[in-house]
Amino acid sequence: MAESANPPTLFTAIKDPNGGVVLWESCPIIRYLIEKYHKKNTFSYDTVPEKYLLDQWLFFQASGQGPYYGQAGWFNMLHPEKIPSQHCYIDQTKRVVGVLDQALGQSKSLVQSKSGWLVGDKCTYVDLSFFMWDEQIAPIMDGSGPRLEVV
Repeated sequence: MAESANPPTLFTAIKDPNGGVVLWESCPIIRYLIEKYHKKNTFSYDTVPEKYLLDQWLFFQASGQGPYYGQAGWFNMLHPEKIPSQHCYIDQTKRVVGVLDQALGQSKSLVQSKSGWLVGDKCTYVDLSFFMWDEQIAPIMDGSGPRLEVV
């Protein structure tokens, strides 16, 4: 992606060839693609409250899961030395996992999914947004993943 389309240069960016819309950062890109191209709602909803619940979970993924899992992974797998505050990221990762467990009915909670999905009765783009990070939870939490060298 050209630098002009991605001012921060650190984020995912797209330029839609069908309208010239340029976006960076994952949440606006996902929302744009869903609204513009996903008319059948196979992985989304256009009904209330589901539409807003999708936003709620997408923003939670971007503001909670991504940053905390990323920092926990950094300190457990990449950082060259242990530091006193790194436990904060592990604790916050556990909190995010707890929220997901409650929502998906994996622990006792007042509000649980009856379907096993975060919103409604089908797999949506928010379920998929959490998937890759959750696939990495074991090495992130215990540092069992490959020890990588930062260059």
